[in-house]
Parts: sequence; structure tokens; C-alpha cells
Amino acid sequence: MNKKLINPPELFDGAAFGMSQGAVETQSGLIFLSGQVDWNHQYETSEQSVEGQMRKALANLTIALENAGSSIDKLLRVRIYIRGEFGEYTNRIYSRFQLNRLHF
Repeated sequence: MNKKLINPPELFDGAAFGMSQGAVETQSGLIFLSGQVDWNHQYETSEQSVEGQMRKALANLTIALENAGSSIDKLLRVRIYIRGEFGEYTNRIYSRFQLNRLHF
């Protein structure tokens, strides 16, 4: 298996944690992304609200996908881990990123 590592300069450097933002398996073109969070280059959150952090994490997901040559509309699966209550924000944020067609 051959892979191409995905590390967009817009996102935090995962090397400090022994990771890349993602990888593309070059024969099949499948893209595997690490968990995206609301972190800047100093490993700090930039948003204070749950909604803001979720929006920023999905924006980072978009950056990683585009850097890998793909987009949100080609996603097959998204798994979201979040602490605290977020149900009231979910539909509004999903629709902004056009994720409401996916099953979580």
C-alpha cells in the first residue's frame, strides 16, 4: 500500500502528536482523515461556544478534504465525538456544510 500524507498549512501541525491530518491511499484514492478539532497553530481553540467549535472543526475538515483532492459532498461517513450537549446546534451546522444527507 502506498500513501500520500495530507498536512495542509492552514491546519495545526500534527507532527508533535505523531500524526498527519490525513492520508490518501494512492492506488484506490481512498482518503482517511484524522479527527478535526477547533485548534489553531498554537493548539488552542479559537471558538468559545459548542456551535462555534463544531463549525470550525467542520471547516477544518473541508480544508483537509480539499487538500486531498476531495470535498464534503463525497463523504461516505462522518463520526462526531463531542463532550456536552450539542443537539440544538447539529441540524443548523450540518445544513451549512450540507451534511444532513449523511447518517451519523
